[in-house]
Amino acid sequence: MTLRGRRRSRPLCYVHRGKDQDRAVVETCTRTIHGLPLLRPGPGTNELIVGALGRAAEYYDVPLYGFATAGNHYHCLSGPQNGLQLSRFQCHLNSNIAREVGRRHGHREKFWARRYRALNISDEKKSQRDRLKYVLANGTKEGLVESPLDWPGPNLARALVHGEPMVGYWYNRTKEYKARRKGVDFDPYDFATRYEIHFQQLPAYADDSPEAYRQMVADLIGEIEEEAADKRKGRRVLGVERILAQDPCQPIGTPKKSPAPPLFKADTSDERRAMENKYKDFVDKYDVASGKMLEAAIEGYRLDPRRLFPDGSFPPALVEEILRSASSFNPALEFPCGGEFPGGSFPRPWPFVGGGLPPAPSDPPTRRLVIEEIDGKDTIVWREEGIPTVEVAAPSRASARSRPRLLRRRRLRSPPRAA
Repeated sequence: MTLRGRRRSRPLCYVHRGKDQDRAVVETCTRTIHGLPLLRPGPGTNELIVGALGRAAEYYDVPLYGFATAGNHYHCLSGPQNGLQLSRFQCHLNSNIAREVGRRHGHREKFWARRYRALNISDEKKSQRDRLKYVLANGTKEGLVESPLDWPGPNLARALVHGEPMVGYWYNRTKEYKARRKGVDFDPYDFATRYEIHFQQLPAYADDSPEAYRQMVADLIGEIEEEAADKRKGRRVLGVERILAQDPCQPIGTPKKSPAPPLFKADTSDERRAMENKYKDFVDKYDVASGKMLEAAIEGYRLDPRRLFPDGSFPPALVEEILRSASSFNPALEFPCGGEFPGGSFPRPWPFVGGGLPPAPSDPPTRRLVIEEIDGKDTIVWREEGIPTVEVAAPSRASARSRPRLLRRRRLRSPPRAA
């Protein structure tokens, strides 16, 4: 059994590695909800964002090649080894940014608009150079500042050209909570970890000297400044003061709704086609493995997902899908969480705690709306089992053509007064 040809709401988490490369180059982008400038630059916000980035990179051992924020979204150039590492890194980064920055701005609702978008970059020099230039240009190409060096947020340009590391703090909220419970006074930095992020050279430029790499980045900054000046046509930029004065909880204009970016970035069509073919083979193997897992559940035996799915991937959350598909074939199946689930029921995402499994849900009463003739009048009747019948009187002159209109809500007129 295979699951090929299924339409997906989003592409599979996939990381493309070039020839003889242990790591890939992936650009990820995540936007805030409704385009709110929740990532607006500021001393406290910058520390929280960089601290979350440094914590995630250290925890999952992901090298960083670039990072930039633009008020309502961010771009990150990283080097994960596989899709699982990328997924966990992004989950840790986005969740901590949303928690810490939302707490600072008093934003308690949803923080991110959607899941992150990943762009796999080929191992060609021009492709990696172009994406680094795009990340550096954030804030300048929109007419906010004149140069990437002037951006008040986490500044990648100064980190790469002048060697200034991005500095941030990750706060241990658990220790802070315990200290408050004990009535201990503490400084905000007593339970904080300082992170200094030093960005690595792109894999395509790994053989270049640090001086040559800094000169390449300086040339990119010069190109960005010239292109932005030509685009402004003499208009003034917004400026740092007005950027810092923005309200992070008020939207700025209409949110940008551009189509999803492509999955791959390559300089030549042959390279891009090779990356797409490799991804198609990956999807085919993934679908075959998913089909085998589903077939094993229907037949009543187990398989090890690690031996079925292709390298660099991770199995999906198949429990609900397997039960939903298998309940009509085998109404009682054994699963790792123990016990048997009756047909039509679903397990909890964790093993059920208590004396055995919960009872099977009872079937809901059948409910239907009919029009019957009662005492010479057409009457709308709810027919249900175990629930009293509700009768609604309808005009007697209703014809077969007008009967469906009786189901709509209409204004009741008062009866005529007696003469």
